[in-house]
Amino acid sequence: MQGHDIVLIGLSAGDIEPLVQIVVDLPSDLPAALFVMHHFPARSTSALPSTLAGAAELPARPTSWT
Repeated sequence: MQGHDIVLIGLSAGDIEPLVQIVVDLPSDLPAALFVMHHFPARSTSALPSTLAGAAELPARPTSWT
């Protein structure tokens, strides 16, 4: 079985701008899965997937743990 390349980035609500810059600088053919853990209030909806999808060529999909 081959390995899987994974990049994990964790951030709080105030760290959106640096994350967007990191994602914009990534190549569109990144040979890894990029996971972003974003801390925000439990009853809120994150705009992060749409922000990242609009800023970079990589697809972005939301997931949540409750």
